[in-house]
Amino acid sequence: MNIQIKSIYGKVLFELDKENNTIKDTLMKAVSEKVNLENADLEIDNPNSFRGIDLGGANLQGANLKGAKMRKVYLCNANLYGANLQGANLQGAYLNKTNLEGVDLSNAVMVFVDLHKANLKGANLSGARLIDANFNSANLDGVNFVGADLRGAYLRGADLTGANLEGADLKDATMSEYLKRRI
Repeated sequence: MNIQIKSIYGKVLFELDKENNTIKDTLMKAVSEKVNLENADLEIDNPNSFRGIDLGGANLQGANLKGAKMRKVYLCNANLYGANLQGANLQGAYLNKTNLEGVDLSNAVMVFVDLHKANLKGANLSGARLIDANFNSANLDGVNFVGADLRGAYLRGADLTGANLEGADLKDATMSEYLKRRI
């Protein structure tokens, strides 16, 4: 079965032909071969779909998905250590227990994202739109939130040790009383 990964402009970025192929297999193969997946379109065409492409448990370490279209993608328990997701659209994505350590998510759109128990240690989320994001029990140690939009975000139970929240919009964010006093 042949599966292609195309850019948001329609250009084929990578393709894999193998028996019982899946988009997850194709994407992991592209990443293992260090293919530039900038502006990849990783969305299901049906806008009414409750959940997007299933990439749960995928190893996408070091992937270049800058500007990728990934709304509603299911990435629970995935490994994106050191990946470039700068400016990516991850609106409504499921990233529970995902390793996002050192990831560049600057200027990403992450509205209604579930990051429950995710590891974002040292990640760059500067300028990211994180409206109503769920960071319950997430590791946010050393995260750069400079200028991020965290309106309505759920930060209770998150480890924000060393996080930089300078200029971040925390209006209506839910957080511990200790954190409120620190900010």
